[in-house]
Amino acid sequence: MKKAQFLLPVLMMASSIYAQQTIEQGKNLFNGEQYSKAKQVFLDINKQKPSEEAYYYLGEIYFLDNNIDSAATAYQQGVNANSKYLYNYTGLGKIALQKGNTAVANENFEKAKKGGKKDSQLLLSVVEAAIATQNKDTALARLCLNIVEEKDPKLPLFHIVSGDFDFQTKNFGKAINDYNNALYYGADAQTVSLRLGALYTRINNFKEAENAYNQIISTNPNAAIAYKRIGDLCYTYGKYEKAKTAYTTYFSKVSPTEDDKEKYALILFFNKNYDQTESLIKEIAAQNQDNAVLFRVRAYTAYERADYENGIKYINQLFSSLKPERVIALDYLYYAKLLSQTGKDSLAINNYLKAYNLDTAKYDYLEEIAKIYVKNKRHDKAIEYYSMLTKNPQQDKATLAYIIGKEYYFSANNLKHDADSLGKKPSAAGLREKSVEQYLKADSCFNNVIILSPKFTAGYLWKARSLALVDPDAKSDKAKKAYEALLSAIQSSNTPDNNSTIECYRYLASYYYLQYERESNGESKRSLKRNSMDYFEKILSISPSDKQASESLNLLKK
Repeated sequence: MKKAQFLLPVLMMASSIYAQQTIEQGKNLFNGEQYSKAKQVFLDINKQKPSEEAYYYLGEIYFLDNNIDSAATAYQQGVNANSKYLYNYTGLGKIALQKGNTAVANENFEKAKKGGKKDSQLLLSVVEAAIATQNKDTALARLCLNIVEEKDPKLPLFHIVSGDFDFQTKNFGKAINDYNNALYYGADAQTVSLRLGALYTRINNFKEAENAYNQIISTNPNAAIAYKRIGDLCYTYGKYEKAKTAYTTYFSKVSPTEDDKEKYALILFFNKNYDQTESLIKEIAAQNQDNAVLFRVRAYTAYERADYENGIKYINQLFSSLKPERVIALDYLYYAKLLSQTGKDSLAINNYLKAYNLDTAKYDYLEEIAKIYVKNKRHDKAIEYYSMLTKNPQQDKATLAYIIGKEYYFSANNLKHDADSLGKKPSAAGLREKSVEQYLKADSCFNNVIILSPKFTAGYLWKARSLALVDPDAKSDKAKKAYEALLSAIQSSNTPDNNSTIECYRYLASYYYLQYERESNGESKRSLKRNSMDYFEKILSISPSDKQASESLNLLKK
């Protein structure tokens, strides 16, 4: 069930004379978030004899499930059954507010308010209705709260609903104070702790949220709702093992609904208990073959088991069974993964973007797009998406600079190759110029790597390589200095790196040879030649079979 709000109604209205025990059972199931079972209870009551209160709770259940039309119908049926039972008017006002029809909302709320002059509980139900949608009527809610505060300042329910108002208007500190005042005036501790847990979850305080739910369990170990909330909390925070434990306990205390089983299947999946997931999926399928969550978990599980073709089939069934607004980021993510594994990279990228647009905190979706572009040697696009990761506060800057630097380097290599293939054609010059720009951007990235992580020798290596290709004739000493810095970094690391050391010696040998070739002064020429020979000899001291170094050294000795 998709909940339409963080906090649920706690108002316990007087029941009709008939079906008293059954109404109470339905309420208990409702307050315990056993919505499917509560719904069936209230439907059964109305089959026997229409009950205004049963219709009200049916409306609340439909509203929480975002089934607005059914909620409106239930509230209206409640009015038709007994127009003096004014809570259904608060429901109709809430529906009108949801649809942006303030005139109709005010008309219904006014009917409830008139009856609330002597009934604080009814006025508080108006407050809850007024803040339950995105189109909140905070002025009306505050007015009703002020009336109740003046009349019944010690009413526990007033402080609970006042806390709900502050919660929904994001005044979280005051909401906590309101809930604590509710406890002081004798409110049900479980009701308050559930709200505190929801609030702390909203403000990303896992520890306090868990403490609030554990407080319920400490006084009532059979409070199934507390285990469910802990399971949901741990699921939200990716603590799947704890979520599994909590849900296992919850299942031992209730007859789990289909909604419960769906959530548990997801928890098992993310806990990598794929066999248990598959078993639970079969159980759900036996009850409802067209269940959307069934397709979801099947698709996810198929991917993790490398059953990509079936994964594609299940995810397509999921999309066919859901309205677009009910598709979640993970659906697009797994679709993208499945598409990528079946060679449909363009479609995979589109779905990674859809996932990211629904959850912009997930920078790893952008990283996956970048990796696809790297695989396809689209270095320009890889750079674009890797660069977007700089906005991620958790991203290691040195690692990212290193990755982007290498993409610039390979992009430059491609341009250089294209230019070389064109020979002396006019268009070649432009490509060479662009390749130099890319090498210099690579150099800038690797320079940042060196600054951020001076002990990471690969930063020095790729900087030197980039500068060497910017100046293939070694007319400046920038690449030479970069290779010398690399040698120094390798020596400081106390970790032998023969390959990089040989590369340094080879470049320095070539550098001095090129200077030797251009030098006209005899003494300087001999010195440059000697330096080149020294570096070729150093290569041979590490790798005696190095043919290129051996041949170059013999040539210089002549």
